[in-house]
Amino acid sequence: MDGSPSLLELIDYKDLQAIQDSFATTTGISSVILLPDGLPITCFSNPTDFCELIQSTTKGRLRCSRSFVKMSKTALKLKEPTIMYCFAHGGHFVAPIIINNQHKGTMFAGQFIPREFSDEHLKEFEHIAKSINIDPERLIEEASKMRVVKEEAIMKYSNHFFQTVKLIVKLGARTNELIYTRDALEQSHAELETRVQERTVELLKTNLELEQEITRRNRAMEHFKMLFNIMIDPVIIIDINGMLLEVTDKLEEITGYQKQEILSKNYLDVGIINPMSHKVITENLSKGMIITPYEVELLTKSGKKMPHEVNSARITYLGKPAHMIVFRDITARKEAEYELKESEAKYRSLIENLQDGVFLIQDKKIIFANEAFARIPGYPIEEIIGRDFRDLVAPDDIEMIEGRYIRMMAGEDVPLEVDFSGIRKDDDTLTTVHMTVSLINYLGKPAALGTVKDTTEIKRIEKALLDCNDKYRKLCNELNK
Repeated sequence: MDGSPSLLELIDYKDLQAIQDSFATTTGISSVILLPDGLPITCFSNPTDFCELIQSTTKGRLRCSRSFVKMSKTALKLKEPTIMYCFAHGGHFVAPIIINNQHKGTMFAGQFIPREFSDEHLKEFEHIAKSINIDPERLIEEASKMRVVKEEAIMKYSNHFFQTVKLIVKLGARTNELIYTRDALEQSHAELETRVQERTVELLKTNLELEQEITRRNRAMEHFKMLFNIMIDPVIIIDINGMLLEVTDKLEEITGYQKQEILSKNYLDVGIINPMSHKVITENLSKGMIITPYEVELLTKSGKKMPHEVNSARITYLGKPAHMIVFRDITARKEAEYELKESEAKYRSLIENLQDGVFLIQDKKIIFANEAFARIPGYPIEEIIGRDFRDLVAPDDIEMIEGRYIRMMAGEDVPLEVDFSGIRKDDDTLTTVHMTVSLINYLGKPAALGTVKDTTEIKRIEKALLDCNDKYRKLCNELNK
């Protein structure tokens, strides 16, 4: 290591992830940022199912990592952004992140193809899948879904990509300059104090150096304010009494309040934070550095509420203790969470109101069932969840039902429908059950999802009809003699 700051020391992980996510959202293509040694700094944004499948095994992830390192080294030698193809023939924009002539990382964006995979590629995927322990058919199926990006779109995306990398380099360079300036100031300050103590006779020279120090401090503050105001999230700095010392341009933009309206006033009194959030923010500020974000609501000048996630820390500002508070807009996340809850509620309501029993079995345990399922064997629903499914099958049919389950979990083709005898809880009577079941993947493991219907009464009526028909035929035969 050369001792220079790493990319994560120059740019906060959340800011890198936000820049990357913004690019992925705008273009609809995947992106990730890696260190020079190939370790990922950020999480993949918008990954394709094809690439996620490849990275679902240890061998697949290792193969991908080697491919990314190879592309990164090639791009570094070319000394310019370029488009490359990984070992699985996926297209990637590749750009080394060079800050002050030092390679800090590499940004990749892609997981696309300029044209559909050829038959030779698909045949090659069979060998790739086997070498990394993946089902070849699944890999070929996901390959056929890969996004095809035309040349004109590639040019548009590449321009956006390279501008994004330039932004990262610019932010890193500014932070590096600020770090350099800060270190230089601290060193100069230390030297100045030593000289004052040891060489008081050189007062004139010391005063001159002090003036130079003030000039450098002012420049450092200018650099700080420039970096402060280009932050993509709203940020405020308050003193220990809550008086606003600085706010970013972004806060002005989203709330509608001008800086001159709110600076030098208490941040809780100016209307930018919902009164309902005052308690949580003051309690967290009293703790100092907040590692785990918490939620508050910002208010616009018109009274609109905007949910935000907050990180805060104690800092020294202009030589005095202060708090820096960073707000991250989570409106989109909140809307997505609400939609997800609504969807889950509708789904659960649908399942619970079905007349047929619905179940999900994994590792031979019932991990989900609706009320209709529980009524068939006569158990309360809380006694059904977590129970071994074999407890509900009559002894004569356990071997047959368990065998079908084992073969299904192994991926074998078994009939989807079957009739068997079940046992009721209270009286040990048998019920005739018709079951339809299929194999799914649940939380990364195979599971059996299906429905059951109590056909005991139907079978009884069918038997009664057969008995009646037999009697009728016998009577007809007697009459015809």
